[in-house]
Amino acid sequence: MSQLIELKEEQQDASWAATERSGALSLISAFNLCYAVDAARRVGLTSYLVEHQSIEITIDPGCQLGDPHLLSHLLQYFAIHGLLVASNKGYKLTSRGKELFSNVSLAQIGFYVEAYGPVVSRLDALITRKATYGLDVLRDGGALAGC
Repeated sequence: MSQLIELKEEQQDASWAATERSGALSLISAFNLCYAVDAARRVGLTSYLVEHQSIEITIDPGCQLGDPHLLSHLLQYFAIHGLLVASNKGYKLTSRGKELFSNVSLAQIGFYVEAYGPVVSRLDALITRKATYGLDVLRDGGALAGC
């Protein structure tokens, strides 16, 4: 008969607890959700959800997402974050999802991801002067104009 033995590493547990208290996991979650929402906007998934208020997993929402497996996981990810709620056939938009997928909210997210993403992703090089803002690192002015 096999026996399950749980090993506890006090130092490792303390490190994970400190990480949780620091807010690092919330930052990571917000970062990932921001990029996932922006990607869903760019392929038309958010507008489909707002227009139809729900999505069946078996249908093609008319967006550029060609992988139903990935679509299913993305919808589940949005449900975990309270943007959708699972139903028998698929997912329904929540009030938080309606607000986040509104034109103004999506424009703000897109604005920061597209315009400032290239800048903040190279912030280390800017701080150490290995790159120069306006020369090596550029803010996307086109994204700024679209907001």
